[in-house]
Amino acid sequence: MGEAKVEIQALGDIIMSMRNVVGSLTLILSFLVFTPVLAFAAEVTCECPTLGCDSCSVNKGVTFYSEKCGPRDTKVKSCARPTCIPVDAATKECPNPPKADSGPREPIVVVDGPKADASDDRA
Repeated sequence: MGEAKVEIQALGDIIMSMRNVVGSLTLILSFLVFTPVLAFAAEVTCECPTLGCDSCSVNKGVTFYSEKCGPRDTKVKSCARPTCIPVDAATKECPNPPKADSGPREPIVVVDGPKADASDDRA
């Protein structure tokens, strides 16, 4: 009876070791499969976003910044970011302006609309 107990204990130890090996192999395989996928997904485009100020702030200048981009961050892009200062008083577009001492606001991404025709004379 004592030998059977030892054999069952040894079998349990083997099963636990196998679980650890399978878990480790799964982790390694996941790393090998998903690392290239994540590296591709993390690629930063080299086009600068069109940024502007929201309706509760006004543009008071431009700041330039550089950022790595492209495949494996092998290129550098230089882009402009507006300096957006909160409006002083409520407007139709901004009925609840931010506090005056709240500091500069983050610019927003401006979605490019249809381009205006160069021959369009609006006076």
